[in-house]
Amino acid sequence: FYMPIPKSWTKAKKEGAFEGFIRPASKPDIDNLTKAILDGMNDGIAYTDDSLIVELIVREWYGEPRTEVELSEI
Repeated sequence: FYMPIPKSWTKAKKEGAFEGFIRPASKPDIDNLTKAILDGMNDGIAYTDDSLIVELIVREWYGEPRTEVELSEI
């Protein structure tokens, strides 16, 4: 998950966030973001049921707001 960098931050703090030295640690919680993605891909979109998920690697960064998902079958 890439979260927007707050506009009120100083230039130095924005650069630190953009370079990955400062990571998001505020709402929305990463577990709520993850749940929304898992639920959204359920019911045949990417899998038949999210109980089939056996491994997750979830990260939050600052940057251009977006969500990137990579699926692999094992």
